[in-house]
Amino acid sequence: MNLQEHFRFLICVDDLGQKFPSALEGFQQRVLENKSPAGEFLQAFREHLTDMYKYWDKIPANLINLSAIDFINGCLLEEMPVIRDMKVSPDARSWPFYLRNKTGTAVAYAFMLFPKDLHPDMSEYIQVIDDMNLYICLANDVLSFYKEYLAGETNNYISIRAKNTQKSLEDALQDTVNDTLAAHDRITKVLEHTSAYVPWKNFVTGYLAFHFGLKRYRLSELGF
Repeated sequence: MNLQEHFRFLICVDDLGQKFPSALEGFQQRVLENKSPAGEFLQAFREHLTDMYKYWDKIPANLINLSAIDFINGCLLEEMPVIRDMKVSPDARSWPFYLRNKTGTAVAYAFMLFPKDLHPDMSEYIQVIDDMNLYICLANDVLSFYKEYLAGETNNYISIRAKNTQKSLEDALQDTVNDTLAAHDRITKVLEHTSAYVPWKNFVTGYLAFHFGLKRYRLSELGF
């Protein structure tokens, strides 16, 4: 079990949400009613979520699974025309990240850094889980923004944040960069003298390399 495997499942979930949202809408209900999810893929996804308890302690595994379920809800919300086309109120300041938080499933990735076999003490990292969540989501938004801007996408976090705060795209992007760096600074200060620091540092290095290394992000056009 690793982050890549979980990521592959979520890519398929996202694709299913775009093409067959009705199949995803009933997933949680069927699981709670102890019924088999519709289709082989969703059955495999449920088994995948069950496997979390093999590799993580119960509370982290619970939270990883909650994040995965929230990802489904986020994908479905994004595909609802009434949500996608609604006017964003400048007073609904929490809305942009509320949706981004669901589609980011970053809480799952944060807890996945500390599997059972590392014998982690949860008290070493739990205080910055929310900052890890923030960093993972926003770093992706910053590094994805260039390709999304060129593609004319306006339903991403930074564009929604710009509308919500009534700022320019440039200012919203800079604010997001500032929030990302501030979250990383807080995480580093809390973890730097604990055993949780190396897994986090290695993750950040790999996470950034992943974005800079893939042509789909087009960051080489900016000189990176």
